[in-house]
Amino acid sequence: MNVARMRTLRPLAILVFAVFCRAVVSQQYLDVYCNESGKYTAFGNYQNNLNRLLLQRLYFDGGISGFNETTLGDPPDIVYGLFLCRGDVSVDACQNCMSNATTEILQLCPGNMEAIIWYDDCLVRYSNRSFFSVMESSPALMLANATNTTNPDGFGAAVTAAFRNVTEAAISSSNLYATLNSSWMLMTLFTLVQCTPDLSKSDCRICLNVAVTTLDTISSVNPGGGVLLPSCNVRYETYDFVNSRAPATATHNSTNGTTNSTNGTTNSTNVMTGSTGQ
Repeated sequence: MNVARMRTLRPLAILVFAVFCRAVVSQQYLDVYCNESGKYTAFGNYQNNLNRLLLQRLYFDGGISGFNETTLGDPPDIVYGLFLCRGDVSVDACQNCMSNATTEILQLCPGNMEAIIWYDDCLVRYSNRSFFSVMESSPALMLANATNTTNPDGFGAAVTAAFRNVTEAAISSSNLYATLNSSWMLMTLFTLVQCTPDLSKSDCRICLNVAVTTLDTISSVNPGGGVLLPSCNVRYETYDFVNSRAPATATHNSTNGTTNSTNGTTNSTNVMTGSTGQ
């Protein structure tokens, strides 16, 4: 992956967490991207449409689906909005994350016509341009486990192999989401991948490959990490970080002139791949 290209929009951010605690991380704010290239007029039509889209339409049109994309208004004040919850979170957690994210993004990016906010459980983004069904790999956020150690020889290769397998599982699923538990030496690797359900399977594969390639820079020294992109996200750990809560339904909801389609319920794949290191 060309990291320098990602930096043309935003420097590659690295967040380090001392402890991944499921109870804390579930609603943890990670980062925000505020595109400074366009500003809207305070109290104008764009701001009014944006507020209504984020605080009303996204939530009420898709609050229990886990994913929604919609538009509001007419050019030049049209707003495109999208939210995606992580495939293993409950409906309640998804709604809570979306509520926090839609409020926070307005506070952190005042006046910006385009922005993305990442939480551990969800992402919310909006823009004055259409990004629906478009694979975008920039800006990027890389997460690294704070336990910085020298991993055993072959660990990075085992992580890559696990992601190759879980990517295939996600591409084969109806909602482009999958998890995988794979044994390696005396440990278990836990991996998760997810694309926005509006992507084609080929674009999802490309996005996940970009994210996994980015992780190559840390997998030799970090026992856990992840990459968050606008169109997909990946994560690996040596402990089970996937929530056991009932997952939200992964339904592709789109309104205001975009095609409606249904992608079914969340798939979770738990397969022992048996990668072996010497």
